[in-house]
Amino acid sequence: MSKVGFIGVGTMGCPMASNIISKGNDLKFYDPYVHDENKSKLENLGAQYCTSIKDLLDDSEFVITMLPNGNNVKDVCMGEDGLLKQDKKDYIHIDMSTILPADSIAINKQFESHNIKMFDAPVARLVNNAIDGTLLIMVGGSLDGFSKIEEILKCMGSDVVYCGPIGSGSKMKIINNYMAIVSNKRA
Repeated sequence: MSKVGFIGVGTMGCPMASNIISKGNDLKFYDPYVHDENKSKLENLGAQYCTSIKDLLDDSEFVITMLPNGNNVKDVCMGEDGLLKQDKKDYIHIDMSTILPADSIAINKQFESHNIKMFDAPVARLVNNAIDGTLLIMVGGSLDGFSKIEEILKCMGSDVVYCGPIGSGSKMKIINNYMAIVSNKRA
C-alpha cells in the first residue's frame, strides 16, 4: 500500500484518484476549486481532504498533479505555498497534466535542485477510461525510477508506456493528440 497525495480532482482527476483508492492505497487530496460532489465521493471512498499543500505532503510517498495547464502546475510546484516551498522533500512527484514539454523540463530542474524525482506522465483517452482505469499513460523521467511509480500508474491506466527522459511523456501526448486529430479528419 502506498501513500499518495493527489492535487487536482476535476473531471479526470477525481476518477483517477478513486482508482488509486480502490486498489488499496491511502490517498489525500488537495484542490481549492474542488466540486462538492467530487470531494464527497473521494471522502466516502476513504480519502482525506487537505486544506493545504503542506498538509497533503505530511506522509505522502507520491504526489500526483492533474491540473488544467502549465501555469497551474508551475504555481502548485513553485508558487508561494507550492510543493518546493515545503520542508518535506522525500517523495516522488508525478505530473499527469497535459502541459508543454518545455514546462515539464523546467519544472523538473527545480525538483532536481531539491533532490526530488519528477516524472511527466500525461494521460490519453476519455473520461470513461479514467473511470474504468484504462487510460493510456505516457511517462517521461529517469528509467531507473520508473519501476518505483509503475504500480501507482497502473491503478489508473491499462497501458503505461515509458517514453524516455523528462519531457518525453509530454512530447508523446502532443503526438498522440495530433494523430487523433488527423485520423478523425480523414474518417
